[in-house]
Amino acid sequence: MYRRCILLLISAIVAFYSVSCLATEADVSEHITKVDIGNGTTAVTVITAEMQTSYIYKKAFTWGGDIDSPPKSIIANIIVSENKQNVFVPLSAYADLGDPRHIELKSSDGGYQLRIVGGDAAGSYTAILTFNSHGITHRKVISGEFPEDAWEQTDYTFKDLDN
Repeated sequence: MYRRCILLLISAIVAFYSVSCLATEADVSEHITKVDIGNGTTAVTVITAEMQTSYIYKKAFTWGGDIDSPPKSIIANIIVSENKQNVFVPLSAYADLGDPRHIELKSSDGGYQLRIVGGDAAGSYTAILTFNSHGITHRKVISGEFPEDAWEQTDYTFKDLDN
């Protein structure tokens, strides 16, 4: 009996550690939503804003809206921090993602992935932003309704003056 209790306790600790360090998720219900992994060594904050009627790109949304019904909110910024250092995330990685509903951050081979689920019905999507130790490397946005037929993929490489 004692041995079984110890094994259950160890299993619970391992399960808690795995979940808390390898993935966290949150529903996007407020204007600022934060998730982190690795005991807080990697943190992502997604900032949303209400879509204004004067927003000049409101009819250009590919993900999370439609020409006749633009999204109600947009992702205004994604802030990534790794070991308390900000990681550059270009506007092109999130500027066309509307009505985000859920975010998840999880460890992956050599880095981490930010998964954003948004939109509704025909405008639903899943965006997967992949990061390594140098920053964002890949983005794939997949239609929620037609995942095999409608998707967009972007690979990121950067060269700056210091490199």
